[in-house]
Amino acid sequence: MKTHESKNKLKFTSGKEIQDSMGHYMLTGDTMKFNNSKEEGLKAYRDLIFNNFEGSIETAFPIFNKILSNKEWELVVADFFENNKSQYNELWKLPKEFVEYFEDKKYAEAFNKPYLNNLLSFEWMEVEVFNMSDVDFPEYKKEGNINTDVLVVNPEYSMDVYDYPIHKINIEKKELDKIQTIIITYRNIKTKNAEYVSLSVLDAFIFEQIIESKISFNKAISIVEKQLNEKLPNDVVSVSEKMFEELLSNSLFLGYKI
Repeated sequence: MKTHESKNKLKFTSGKEIQDSMGHYMLTGDTMKFNNSKEEGLKAYRDLIFNNFEGSIETAFPIFNKILSNKEWELVVADFFENNKSQYNELWKLPKEFVEYFEDKKYAEAFNKPYLNNLLSFEWMEVEVFNMSDVDFPEYKKEGNINTDVLVVNPEYSMDVYDYPIHKINIEKKELDKIQTIIITYRNIKTKNAEYVSLSVLDAFIFEQIIESKISFNKAISIVEKQLNEKLPNDVVSVSEKMFEELLSNSLFLGYKI
């Protein structure tokens, strides 16, 4: 990543002006003169701050980084570094502002990659879930019947709707058809890593019914059939049942209600 520096000379007479000028230099690279200070030292300090900043963005958005060309990456990162007014003190939250800044500046349209907003939101959600505060888990038992017992959800999750199947992005192809996609991002209680799963509209509805109404899988299916005013085919129910067994196995569900 190249830093961009101009040769403007800034003059100041007070401590506050020095502080303000230093902040201006760190953001923009405009050269200034300090008494008893060398430009080389100031530049090295700015480069260090910029590299830490760029590293935090790249770490949070590794796929986004690979999708963009070097020119696009340098443009948007430098723009954000120089012009964003940060609202957070924690470095790990900085990428959240990057997501908002990128959307506000309409870079996805400028780069002709309309799915980029979704990609940033998706990658940020993994960071946010991984770093979320610990919560008290409800009591549950490991043994039960998925059809008749109430499933207990892992509370460390977020269910989000995207305009693109962003989890299927191909770094080489760099294209996606616009298809509404539901993804749950959650923190695995065994590995402590952020993981995700894509759900069909039917499975997302069943999931919500189980969580909100505290009912079994079979009762959730009954609610679906009542709303549709028709019985679901056995093969459709079987596919959904298998999905919820996988969600239980992969720790999105902790177990069964005691």
